Amino acid sequence: MKCINTDISKNNKRIINESIEYAKIEYPKVNVEGVWVCVGSRATNINHNNSDIDLLFFSEELSAFNRFVGNCNSIRVSVCAAPITLLDQDSREGTCGGYFAAKLISPYYLVGSGSLQKNIISAPANYFYPYISYIAQKNEIKLSIELVTSIAIISFMNICPEYESFFLKHYINDNFLKIWDLTTQQFEQSMKQANIRLNDFIKPDDNVKNHIVFKDFQELHRDSASRMAKHCSFCIKTHNLDVNFYQEYSDKSKKFINKHGGYNGDKYKNMINFLTKTSGLRSIDIK
Repeated sequence: MKCINTDISKNNKRIINESIEYAKIEYPKVNVEGVWVCVGSRATNINHNNSDIDLLFFSEELSAFNRFVGNCNSIRVSVCAAPITLLDQDSREGTCGGYFAAKLISPYYLVGSGSLQKNIISAPANYFYPYISYIAQKNEIKLSIELVTSIAIISFMNICPEYESFFLKHYINDNFLKIWDLTTQQFEQSMKQANIRLNDFIKPDDNVKNHIVFKDFQELHRDSASRMAKHCSFCIKTHNLDVNFYQEYSDKSKKFINKHGGYNGDKYKNMINFLTKTSGLRSIDIK
C-alpha cells in the first residue's frame, strides 16, 4: 500500500495497518478499492497505548455512508466509510458540515493509491476557501501558508466549537511545533492539489470560479450556522441517531478544556494568542 507519511511512529503505522486489515475482514463493505485515512491522536503520535483508531474510508464502489466499530487486539477501531462523492460534496458545499473535509485540516495518515488521493488531499483547501477568501479580503492582510492555515482552523472553531479542545491537545503537547509544521505543510499540499494559489484568496482567478464566495458577513454567518447544524446532525446520524450524542461530545470537549485550566486559563489563552498571531487577526471570533 502506498502511504503518505506524516512522521508517524513505526508502532502506530503497524497498529493502523493491522486495524485496516481487521476492518476488511470484519466489515466486508470496506474490502473494496479505496483510500484509508487515519485521523486523531494516532496520526500525530500524541496517543496513549489504548487510544482508539479512527479511520475514514473513501471509495467509488460505495453508494452510501456506513460506520463500523470493532476491536482489534484490545484497541477500539472506528471506521467511517463513505462514497468519494460525499467527501467531494462536503469539501465544496459543506454537505456534512465538514465532518469529512474540515477534519482533514489536522495531520492525518493516508494509506492507499490511485486518483482518489487527490480528492482527499484537496478537500480541506476546497472546504475553507470561501472563509479564508472573505477574511483575507476584509482584513487586508499579507498572506502566507501559515496564515491561511490558521484562518482555516479558526473558521472551523467557529463552525464546530468542539474543535477547540482537539487543537488544544496539540497545542499543549511537547511536540506541538513539529505538529504545527506538519499541519501547514499538509494544507499547502492541499492547496496545490486543489489548484488554489495564495493570490486566489484575494483576487479569485478562473481556477476558483466554482467555489462559494461570501459577499458579506451575513452570507458567511448563515453558511457557518448551516454547516454547524449539518455537522451536528451528521454526528448524530453516525452514532445510531443518538440525540444525546452531540451534547455528550460537547461536554467532553469542555471537560478537557476545564481540566487544563478552563477558558480563562493560561493554556487556552496562549492557544488563542498563538492563533490570532499566526492568522494576523485580532480575535478568533469571525466578524
